[in-house]
Amino acid sequence: MPTSGALLCADDLEELVEIRAAFASGAFTKVYRFVAGREVSWDDHACDRPLAHHRRRRDRMVVQRGKDTPHRGRWYPAYTTFRRVEGALFEAVIVTGVMHQIRVHAAFVGIALRGDRLYGGGASAEDWPGEAPFRLHHLGLSG
Repeated sequence: MPTSGALLCADDLEELVEIRAAFASGAFTKVYRFVAGREVSWDDHACDRPLAHHRRRRDRMVVQRGKDTPHRGRWYPAYTTFRRVEGALFEAVIVTGVMHQIRVHAAFVGIALRGDRLYGGGASAEDWPGEAPFRLHHLGLSG
């Protein structure tokens, strides 16, 4: 898997329901790190654009660019903040958890994950040949 890092596991079904409710209410903040595929002039950015499934491609999400943005299904609220840690290393913080949220929002603001071909991050990095095309590392939860 291209995503690594901390996991939150439930001991039973009741605990799973509680965890899902906490995520849905925004009780947790999730922190990730990744290497950007492009250089940008800014160090901090926030993106609050809703996300939806691509109209034709099941493996892809789209950012709502306007009221007529083609999509399938409903729009999901999504909020991601980005902060440069050092060089091309960025930290992404999310409270919402929409499929591919960090990848889609990062591409939208100009820092697609290096090696993320689906969202414009270019070819796989030579730093990790033969492995996942991009890396997204989950540092943990707070809240």
